[in-house]
Amino acid sequence: VHARALLWRALIGADEPVEDDRHTTSERLDVGLRLARASGSDDALLFGLSCVIGTLFAIRDMGAAAAAAQEGLELARRIRDERWQVRFTCWAGVVAQQTGDAEAAARLGAESLERATRGGDLSTVVRASLLLVGLPRGTPGVPDPVPARETLLAICRDIGDVVAEGWVLGGLAWAALAAGDRARAAAWCVDGLRLGQRTGSLNSGGFALATLVVAAVGRRDDAMAATLHGSLAEALPKLQLGISAQPAAVYFAAVAEARSRFGARAFNAVVAEGTLVPWDAALAAGLEYGSRLASRAAPRASADEGRPAEARVSGQVERLTPRELDVLRLLARGDTNKDIATALGLRPKTVMHHSVTIYGKLGVRGRAEATAWAYRNGVVGGPAET
Repeated sequence: VHARALLWRALIGADEPVEDDRHTTSERLDVGLRLARASGSDDALLFGLSCVIGTLFAIRDMGAAAAAAQEGLELARRIRDERWQVRFTCWAGVVAQQTGDAEAAARLGAESLERATRGGDLSTVVRASLLLVGLPRGTPGVPDPVPARETLLAICRDIGDVVAEGWVLGGLAWAALAAGDRARAAAWCVDGLRLGQRTGSLNSGGFALATLVVAAVGRRDDAMAATLHGSLAEALPKLQLGISAQPAAVYFAAVAEARSRFGARAFNAVVAEGTLVPWDAALAAGLEYGSRLASRAAPRASADEGRPAEARVSGQVERLTPRELDVLRLLARGDTNKDIATALGLRPKTVMHHSVTIYGKLGVRGRAEATAWAYRNGVVGGPAET
């Protein structure tokens, strides 16, 4: 219990926005791992090794992360624990990506994605997919297709994985910004900032603020860019390790552009003021600014755009298999995955897979939106039916 408490505290510290004392985090990690080894519990040791990788962006010890991934994979294979094997395969891919070995990252990511999908480990499905979509375009070994980020977001929200949700939202915001759609990027940032306010997570709120800095520079809102950049001062070292080189380069190029246009002395003065803004206030300021930009967003395009509403609904229903329709009707009735599995003679993991597929086909973001869609479009009856 002591080992797990220390390891969890180290893991949480790695996702806190304010730069924690790295020595304290390292000490908690080292002592927790030593106690896990001494406990004689393989599961405790595997958890400890996973925490070494989970704190990579805070501790910044790539050698330790690589060694932990290798040891964890060997131990999981020795005790024939499939889930831990798949997870450590994915983490080994993350380490390979961070060390610049894109081909190894693609191979390990593809293997972990395939095995996690087959085994129903949806958290690893998300992480392996994020690893693969983050590799340079044209990297050999990347499978086609990899689940779209919108599908990954639905999975995260369905299983309650708020850490991965923050990473996915950051990717969606950046992709929209790279496509030149600042309003759509801001809309994703708003989601990320709200998640950051709710959880205190660095990755969701931090990525959103960084994206808004670039969007603000594009709009010549240099004072806002300086303020937000200043508020990221302590969190930025962790964020830099969590994003690929291209977004980081674009971010700092945008900051340099704003400084040049605004005037170095004035810009630096505003940045200094921004460093004094508490994290929760910075998230609130970013949320207000992002909401203003997002209000200019055009409706999301879809493959059915331009078709009559009745035709779009009919087409969406036709894309659902009979089994998926059964799952949707029970899901909309309020049944849990376990209840649905019992009613249909399925495993709960299979129900989860069907649910995620349904969300993707309907273009919704989770159970609540799928339920609303089902009632709105007559797939199930009114409330009296339930």
